[in-house]
Amino acid sequence: MKRFLSFCLVSVLTVSILSVTALADTNDAARNAGNNDYSVQEILNRVNEKYGTDINLIAPDGQKVVITLTAEELESHLESEAKKIAEDNAAAIRLYEDRTGMSYNSIQWIAADANSNKGEVQADVAGLQRGLQSYVSTQPTWQTAWINVTLQGIINIDSSNVHKFSQVDKVTCSISTANYLLGWNYSMSSYSYSYLDQMRTCAVTLTGTEYNPDPQIAPGYIRSFSSTKYVEFYA
Repeated sequence: MKRFLSFCLVSVLTVSILSVTALADTNDAARNAGNNDYSVQEILNRVNEKYGTDINLIAPDGQKVVITLTAEELESHLESEAKKIAEDNAAAIRLYEDRTGMSYNSIQWIAADANSNKGEVQADVAGLQRGLQSYVSTQPTWQTAWINVTLQGIINIDSSNVHKFSQVDKVTCSISTANYLLGWNYSMSSYSYSYLDQMRTCAVTLTGTEYNPDPQIAPGYIRSFSSTKYVEFYA
């Protein structure tokens, strides 16, 4: 299996969330090219209900941007995006369950700002070398091409040079400044981990809010939604 894992976020975008208006002075209505008004929020509600998503639109900070798409075009676009989001989340959950043999619904989540184990690095013991290790992916999964996931913990190395996880201290995420400035971000809210392959692999599942630029709606618009990710680390 390919080595894969990676991604993150450390700061949350400071932007104005579009809760009810696409144009600040149109009273929950976006004005399309034909000067017909429609409710963006009603379209979002229909799409989210249909696909089980929670997409929000974030307008450029302090700007009044006209959405020139017709209601039909906007709904078609959002449906296409919602379908992808739902499929990606389902794929991450399915991969977790297939690899671990456990139900996603039984996961015990760890808050993103908490350490799962705050124990100090232990002294060497006979037959083992113990050390604090950090892992950063160089081959991200299909889900996390623009995110770096880092796992910090302890591995054991036996006399046959077999590496096994002994402890996981924390999981963090980060993205490049360039991607952040373009509107890409991932705000991890919680994670979980499981050991596989006789402790040689650590499977990590993350939940959080993903932010993607959506220029098809209008320049500067960002789309946010709940996102589940799955990555694996190898000792």
